[in-house]
Amino acid sequence: SFLARDAAFASLGELYGGLSLQVLNPGLAYGTLRRLSPEELAKTVVSRSDILLLTRLPNELPIVGGTLTEELQTPLAHVNLAARTRGTPNAALLKASTDPRVSPFLGKLVRYEVTSEGFTLKAASLDEAQAFWDSRKPEPFVPEQDLSLKGLPGFSELGFSDASRVGAKAANLAELRGLLGEVAADGFAVPFSACDAYLHANHVSASSCTAAATSCVNQGRAKSVCEAASALCAEGAAAVDDLHAYALRVVANPKAAADTVLREASLAGVVYLIEHGEVDPVWGAALDAKVAAVFGDAKVRLRSSTNSEDLPGFSGAGLYRSVSAWAAGDSSASSRVREVWASLWDFRATEERSYWGIEHAAVQMGVAVDLAHDDEVANGVLITQNVSDPNVYGMYVNVQLGEVEVTNPEGGAVPEVFTIVPSPSGGVQVARQRFSSLSPDVPLLKNAEVAKLYGAADKVQQHFAGLYGVDPAVLALDLEFKFLGPQRALLLK
Repeated sequence: SFLARDAAFASLGELYGGLSLQVLNPGLAYGTLRRLSPEELAKTVVSRSDILLLTRLPNELPIVGGTLTEELQTPLAHVNLAARTRGTPNAALLKASTDPRVSPFLGKLVRYEVTSEGFTLKAASLDEAQAFWDSRKPEPFVPEQDLSLKGLPGFSELGFSDASRVGAKAANLAELRGLLGEVAADGFAVPFSACDAYLHANHVSASSCTAAATSCVNQGRAKSVCEAASALCAEGAAAVDDLHAYALRVVANPKAAADTVLREASLAGVVYLIEHGEVDPVWGAALDAKVAAVFGDAKVRLRSSTNSEDLPGFSGAGLYRSVSAWAAGDSSASSRVREVWASLWDFRATEERSYWGIEHAAVQMGVAVDLAHDDEVANGVLITQNVSDPNVYGMYVNVQLGEVEVTNPEGGAVPEVFTIVPSPSGGVQVARQRFSSLSPDVPLLKNAEVAKLYGAADKVQQHFAGLYGVDPAVLALDLEFKFLGPQRALLLK
């Protein structure tokens, strides 16, 4: 098609310099090797006892033992970020499905190892796999929670030390606002106490179990699995569980623990019950009034903010849901906040916490409320270390045109990639690895904008290094940014 239209193009292989094998994250895993497309993965329940051969890169990756992709990856691809966070092996190999090193092992239990030299796949016994899985059980971790904060405090009333009350995301956003002013988002927080009160005020009932079972089937799960999940729900109704107690009943149930498919369906039922509970009308009216007072009739984002993300050694990136809302109408904040709260028990989030040994009973959900923006001229991710070349000081940036996603774009768009490094003449300069496929000849950011982004990021780096007690020379922060409107105003979010 490109040739017929005399259009310039390059193959993926050419873009990666003829590379056919990428070693992205070394590691060792045991599991069943399963070949899945992103579409199949979205409809398939997988767990840490699976190793995935992915035909293309999915937007989200659940907990799995390891990954091998037939599509080459960028360092900030979600598959690689997940692998680095979890310490699981990850590599990319073009045409892996038909490679003789891979194809004989499809559907079989294997030992998968990725090293700096490449990868190996070998047949494994169940005893070997079980011994490996048992050796990886983590020490329990109990996140901090403080339910004493009430009301809807503004970012000006909060800071870094409030993570145990409103969650790390809201606390860090508030700290950013205090540090950077208008370069950071403003807003307010819904503290942990609000979600905790809601979960304890709503109870499991026979009628809600019936509705959850109907939803289970309508979402495409097998009727037998939904019936098993409904039987567990009936136990919760008989015990008059509140929603918090019922969620803990599900994760502690021996049948669900041993059956990944049942566990996923049962947790989907927990999510359904939380999404359809009753919000206290007085509290809901106060939330909508606060949105109206701070943002008027503008669209806002209700951002999940838990005590089990942005932790040292565990980012929890992408585990919980954020939604858009308004002060009134069918999508009012008081209605949609339940979706954010419910995401605390999404299958992927619960599996991730179990993988890291995070105590479910101590996990709490807060919400950061800030303005939604629909006028992005560019957006990106900045890492405050030079991950492309650790031997050279700098910051690593991926940036894309408009609102097109950087890490998991639809349609195959690739972002502009560059490193901000010191300039011999003073200041900073750009060491560019590639242009965006949506702007193949022109940089997306002007030199002055790069300098402004670097200045803000460096200020954040120095400030948060002190808060975390980490040397700024080694601290790596993940900052998302936007340039907004005709004025191309920088916003760190």
